Order: sequence, then C-alpha cells, then structure tokens
Amino acid sequence: MQCFTINLLFQRLIVRLISKAVFSAYLVFGCVLASADSSIWDWSYVGSSTTASGTLTTVPSPGADGLVTGITGLWGGQQITGVLPPGSFPESDNLLLGAVVVPSSRGISFSTSDLRWVNISYTAGQMYASVKPVDASGVGDITDVSPFGSFTAAPRAVPLEPSDGAMLMGIILLGARRICRKGPARSHAVTTRSHSR
Repeated sequence: MQCFTINLLFQRLIVRLISKAVFSAYLVFGCVLASADSSIWDWSYVGSSTTASGTLTTVPSPGADGLVTGITGLWGGQQITGVLPPGSFPESDNLLLGAVVVPSSRGISFSTSDLRWVNISYTAGQMYASVKPVDASGVGDITDVSPFGSFTAAPRAVPLEPSDGAMLMGIILLGARRICRKGPARSHAVTTRSHSR
C-alpha cells in the first residue's frame, strides 16, 4: 500500500509540474510560436547597385510555388507601389519557382514611387534586375540591367492564435493525465502480486 501511495503522489507531482511548465511555455512563447503561411513571403534582393526587401503575397498556381498578386517594400530606398500585371514588363509572369524559391525566367514586375518599373528574373543560373523609367508619355526603354544579384524568399512566420495555444495546452494536459491514471493501476497490480507471494 505504501508503494502505491508513493507512486500516486509522485505521479500527481509530475502532472502538476508538467501542467505548470506547459502553461508557462504558453504564456511566454504563445505569441511567438509560428507556422509557415505559404501565401505571404518575406523577400530580399541584393544586386551590384541596388538592394531591396519587402513582402510578397501569392496565390496557388499550377506548376509554381505561387503567383505573386501583391508586393510591398523598398527598392533602392524607394517605396514599392504595387505588382504589375503579368505581361506588362516584357513577358513577366510574376511566378515564384523552385526548391530554392526564385522568380521565373520571365520575372516578377512591380512599380516604385519614383516612377520606375522593375523586373527581377532568374535566367540561365543568374539573377537579373531590369529597370524602366515611366513618365507621362509612357514607359521608356530599359535603363539598367543588373546581373549577378541574389534573391531570397521565405514563407512568413505567422503567430498562433490564442485559441490554438489553448487547444495545444489542453491536449498535452489530457495526455499527461491519461498516462498518470494508467500508471497507478499498473503499479497497484504489481504491488498486489508481490504481497500475495
């Protein structure tokens, strides 16, 4: 009987410790725990004369990691004002491709606050950025092509909702409680057998 009591007290102590640890972790890390949202990407570009970074918004597209439908950020210090429709910059398709996500060979095109159109593309193993000025008379010729740039894009980490964390904590606590309830029954059975011998 003493063995059963010690096991029961030990298991209750373990459940309390686990409960407090899970609750503390939820309070501390609940807003930091993240899951990848593949429709929002953090991106950056570093070229010989320009750096840029921001956020891409994508929708699913057959044969691609996403079709870019929105873009924010800065290009060379200038505000990016929006994504251009596919085909508006020489045959741009606004697709992200590959295991290491890069723009397609036709590229992602967008406009900037200083009246430029920019296209970032990946062709023949090289990253290129092409720029066209835009004025009242229309779009001008390409004025800058920067090869040998680098581009990165990664799905943005999205904080879990408080309800997600509460549900996770509840599942862990129910599992710990179930394990502890099974434990004393086994210990008691072993103790009973050993006393009957």
